[in-house]
Amino acid sequence: MKGIKTSEEFDTPLVVLIAATDRSHLHLSRTIPSLLSQTKPWDALVVVDDSNNSSQIIRANFTCPNLPQLNIIVNTQSKGAAGAWNSGLAFIKKNFGNAWVAMLDDDDEWLPNHLESCYKKISNETDAVIAGIATYVDNMPASVPSHDPFSLSDFLCSNPGWQGSNTFVRLASLEKAGCFDETLACTHDRDLAIRLLSLDEFVHIRTGLVTVKYHIGSDEPAYTRPLNPIKLMGLRTFWLKHRSRMSVQQEAAFFAHAAKMFGFSSQKITQENEPHN
Repeated sequence: MKGIKTSEEFDTPLVVLIAATDRSHLHLSRTIPSLLSQTKPWDALVVVDDSNNSSQIIRANFTCPNLPQLNIIVNTQSKGAAGAWNSGLAFIKKNFGNAWVAMLDDDDEWLPNHLESCYKKISNETDAVIAGIATYVDNMPASVPSHDPFSLSDFLCSNPGWQGSNTFVRLASLEKAGCFDETLACTHDRDLAIRLLSLDEFVHIRTGLVTVKYHIGSDEPAYTRPLNPIKLMGLRTFWLKHRSRMSVQQEAAFFAHAAKMFGFSSQKITQENEPHN
């Protein structure tokens, strides 16, 4: 019956996946405290080392007796978030099978009831559970999260609120969708959402609760800031990949959002890569 957990669901392990860079101040102030505060225990914790030759920082921070079932591995795929996530997913598949995967960026944080509220929504027909996510700029709230179900069309135009840190999904669904696209400079979450929502019979539900804080800091590098060249590259690659799906209205909305949020005109996004001096 829909909405009723089966024995299979309880036997499916819950694995927390973190892609970590060498940002010790964030690990100690956000990531680890939010993990330690969780009211729902996990079955395994996988931290993927995606640092710049500073793996000792990550290992020193996360090697903590209060973080049970800890596995620290190295990113064996392309450098960056997508490669780190994919390395972690491959490790989870090999060691834990078809797990539920809860992802957390190492600059974001979960409220104490995040894992519990997602886990309570699991059913035999559910492929993903998406929590509400609030944006914080320099630790100040800057968004009003929505709890409406997502549609594929939403992500062709912008990202309505599905990020790495509020992803709680079956590993099997991630594999069917092709996991993360390592050719993208950014916009990985939007791209993955489109491919997941394109799967036949893919079912996602919202928790109706805001349990994730998505942080943007003025003193930290971020692809979400206006005129960031990496963001431009990501938007261009995303547009080239998905423009065949876009209606005229959706493409116009995509360009309008890019101009408003990141300062890039449609001409800038669609032009060929500029030669380097």
